[in-house]
Order: sequence, then C-alpha cells, then structure tokens
Amino acid sequence: MSLAPTAAARSPLLVPLALAAALFAASALFLLIGLVAVPEAVRGQLKLAPIVLQWLCKDGLLAGLGLAAACVLTQRRGGPRRPIGTAICALLLVFAIGLLWSVTVDAWLYGRLAAQRRELDAAFAVSGVLKAAAQIALAWPLAWWIGGRGATPVVWSGRARRAIGALVGGGVCAGLVLALQQGAAGFAALDGDGHRSGMSAVALAVGAVLALACALWPLRSGHGALVALAAAALTPLLLLAAAVPMALYGQALDLPLLIALALSAIVAAPALAWLSLRALHRRLRPAAQGG
Repeated sequence: MSLAPTAAARSPLLVPLALAAALFAASALFLLIGLVAVPEAVRGQLKLAPIVLQWLCKDGLLAGLGLAAACVLTQRRGGPRRPIGTAICALLLVFAIGLLWSVTVDAWLYGRLAAQRRELDAAFAVSGVLKAAAQIALAWPLAWWIGGRGATPVVWSGRARRAIGALVGGGVCAGLVLALQQGAAGFAALDGDGHRSGMSAVALAVGAVLALACALWPLRSGHGALVALAAAALTPLLLLAAAVPMALYGQALDLPLLIALALSAIVAAPALAWLSLRALHRRLRPAAQGG
C-alpha cells in the first residue's frame, strides 16, 4: 500500500495557494526582465519605488482573484488530479490573455485617448481591473478542466479560511483602491511619481487593514473567498463615500484634523466592510454548515 498522500489527503488550500504564488512570482520575474531590458540611459531616470508599489497593487489584484477563483473551483470540483498540468496551463493562459488584451483593448484605448493624458490614465486603470478579471475568469476554469476533477466534498480548516480571507481581501482591495484613485486622478490635477507612490501606498495600507481584519475575524464556514472579494469591492465604495464630504468641506478643517479623518477612513472602511459582510454571511449560512 502506497504511503504517498492522495489528492483527498492534501489540504484543499495547497493547489490554490501554490498557483497564486506562482502567478505572483512569474509576474515579478517579468517585471525584473522589463527593468533589465530598459536601456541604461533610461533606467537611470526611472524611480523604482513608484514602479514596485504600483506593481504590488496590480499583481495583488491578479493573484487575489486567482486564489479566489481557485478556491471556488476546488469547492465545486475538488483539487485537480494533475496539479502541475493545471498550474502550467493556468499560467500560460493568463499571460496569453493578458498579452492579447494589451494589443487589442489597451492599444485601442491609446489610439482614442493618446492626446488626453489624464483620461487615458483613468481608462487604463479601469482596463487593468477588467483585464485581471478576464484573465482569471477564462484561464482558471479551463486549467481546472484539464487538471481533472478531484475528490469532493472539500473541508476547509479555520487556518485556511484565515489565509484565504487575508490574501484575497488584501490583494484585491489594494488593486481596486489603486484603480479608484487612478481613475479619480484622471479628472484632477494629480501627476508625477510622488502622487503615484502616494496612491499606491494608500492602496497597500487599506489592503493591509482588510487583510488583518480577515485574519483576526475569519468566517466559520466555507472557504470565505467570495465574502473577502465582496469586502474588497465594498471597501473602495466606503472610502469614496467618506472622501466626498472631506473634499467638499475639507477647506474648513485644520490640516491635522483632516489627516486624522483620512487615516480613520483608511482603517474604518475595510474593517466595516469585512465585519458587516461577515455578519451577513453568518446570518445567511449558519456556522453549523461547512468546515
């Protein structure tokens, strides 16, 4: 009798987490290759911090969506019987779809808005979110089909739910908050590396708060990826709702008070989004169900 662990014995989080990590690492490798390939005269003028911070937000969005989709597919079809083939297929498809999107949709946007820099930046921000969603929505189901159906039902541990909520919520939230800021900056007088670094840092901070909330107060059933996605989508809306009155009446407030209100919104919005959706999930799906 073989002592090797079967697909059913493995943690259901293993393949989704490994796939998200591989996607993150591959994107980092492409970023490094791109930086090395830039001519040395141009490379000396580049500021690395804005590039890396923005990449962390955008790749966090892609990896978070990938982890969420993998958890949903694992719940429905079980872990893939051929995980290596699944990973290879998923990575090849996701980057092929991204390349196709860049040479079609992004090229079309550039042709239409090349003379309008701010509007082009806002359009690229929305396009980046849609591209990430399309990459995962098309690549992951096909990769799971190639990998073969695994054992079901799947039971998720409390530790797995903490990890899924933190990684999915934090990554996706950071990417969406950055896209919201970039879209808003397209209609305001915001430009330069300093503003880009600031927007990325704020997005990462909001994502970190949501990740911490998901880890401290995990769900009690299921994998929690969809609830984390919903919280990540709700957080930018709450931030936008808080930013409107501050933008309208901020001139009447002292700068320290305005900064304190902004910091409070950064902390309160993701925490409120997660706790409210967690409470709704507990009411709709009692903790007696699931793992």
